[in-house]
Amino acid sequence: MSEKYRHSVFLKHEKCSGCVNCIKQCPTEAIRVRQGKAMISEERCIDCGECIRACPNLAKAVVTDGLSAIERFPYKVALVPPSFYGQFKKSTTICHVHAALRHLGFDHIMDVAFAAEVVSEKIKEILHKKNNDAPLISSACPAVVRLIQVKFPGLISQLIPLESPMELAGRLAKIYAARETGLAPEQIGTFFLTPCSAKASAVKNLLHQTDCSVDGVISVAEIFPKIRGLNNPDIDFKFMVAPGVRGIKWSMAGGEQAAVQAANYLTVDGIRNVQKLLDEVDMNRLQGIDFLELQACDGGCVGGFLNIQSRFQARVQLRWLMKEQGSVSAQLERATPFSAEELEVKAQIVVPESISAGAFAPGLEEAIKIMKQYDLVLEQLPGLDCGSCGSPTCKALAEDVALNKALEIDCIFKLREKIMLLADEVLVLSKILPPSLNRAAKDKAKESD
Repeated sequence: MSEKYRHSVFLKHEKCSGCVNCIKQCPTEAIRVRQGKAMISEERCIDCGECIRACPNLAKAVVTDGLSAIERFPYKVALVPPSFYGQFKKSTTICHVHAALRHLGFDHIMDVAFAAEVVSEKIKEILHKKNNDAPLISSACPAVVRLIQVKFPGLISQLIPLESPMELAGRLAKIYAARETGLAPEQIGTFFLTPCSAKASAVKNLLHQTDCSVDGVISVAEIFPKIRGLNNPDIDFKFMVAPGVRGIKWSMAGGEQAAVQAANYLTVDGIRNVQKLLDEVDMNRLQGIDFLELQACDGGCVGGFLNIQSRFQARVQLRWLMKEQGSVSAQLERATPFSAEELEVKAQIVVPESISAGAFAPGLEEAIKIMKQYDLVLEQLPGLDCGSCGSPTCKALAEDVALNKALEIDCIFKLREKIMLLADEVLVLSKILPPSLNRAAKDKAKESD
């Protein structure tokens, strides 16, 4: 049995007003509102952060490491994703950003963009050996991987089984720093600057492994204000490996495909669009496609909600940056401090999890009973999907009722029907006298005759 999944998205109960905005936006229907407060199902949650975007009360948040966490290690390395460079104004170079991070306390910086180039080459090899019609799915976005685990377990075998650029960057950073300093790998702290909650969760679930290469995550929203004014280039700075254009493109939707150069591909961004496409793939309706690049955030990682700049502004900065980096070779043949063995991308198999996300019970007989109850309840509901019951849709409420997690009269329309029936019964009862009063009335009538 797999270890329990560790989430980064959590609810601040004191701030929740039970407004039901979040339940309408959650792509996996992981949220319910009960007794005036939202409740997040750990089994269904994919840490995509859509509930955080939707909440007007800031009642949803992400657990990340604070900057002070780097002090646990004698040597600190920042793992910088290419989307981070898009947060700065035009003319801010990569050297400026690296220098600012060093002033903040990091001893060195590893560009995740370089690791993305290495992973791209491995994906190209896998696509070249592909010998079936089923499309292979990028495993770079952890929210998409989790979505497949939760809602499309039949597609797990189509995920490309490779470690992510973030994980590879952490491993290479430890190798480089250990070689330069003589420190043991466990004394070297690697911290990813995350643009989203999904990558924070990915690191949380890697940390229980003995060979984890990423020691923590720091939110871009936290670290950016601390370095935005520190833009003096560090003349003594030495790149581990200068990032190339292909790796920087990974931060934007379509960038991974551009680096992989698949012949028949499809790029889809936005978690709801991704979900619709996976429905098509799951029903085997997608033909002639070899590679799927799927990104949970609109526009790719530049659209992560922990970023500062809008994805539109970030793309402008990144286009300028790629032009500046054009003089730096994007090919892996350029000199690197790593051997071919060290650059070998590790396999990372995504396994099915025991996720009880549907209206099914462990036993067949019990499952049939629940499904019959589900169908019966759903037939009685109005189908308006208003969310007033605290469930996102009428189908979700029917499922909750069948699983004894809600009542049919949680639906305001069914409650209204029940009240009207009760009112009619009360009216009828109000006109009926007790038997003793009825006999007295008959006797009085006879006397008057």
